[in-house]
Amino acid sequence: MKPAAELPSSAQATDKDKADAWTAFNVRAGTYEVTGSEVKMNRSSVGGFDIMRNLGSTWISWTYKLSGDTLQLTLKANQNGPFPQAGVTNPIPGTFKLVRLE
Repeated sequence: MKPAAELPSSAQATDKDKADAWTAFNVRAGTYEVTGSEVKMNRSSVGGFDIMRNLGSTWISWTYKLSGDTLQLTLKANQNGPFPQAGVTNPIPGTFKLVRLE
């Protein structure tokens, strides 16, 4: 995904400018449950065109491993079953590695 384009003032923004700004917008809301080494994210709301089109799932689960300052998340399943799913192009990589910086 490209960074959001600079949006002109409301008086000058064209419909295309506004659509381009919305495409880069990404938001999720909901709850999560942690059980053992699994995190299940229950989505109550999503925003952003790519998210709604590609990942409009009601829940998604990940396994996680925390080691020192490193958190590793691996995509596990959603309401359609375990990953990878046949015929589904998933824009999310299978594993994220997040490192805390100070």
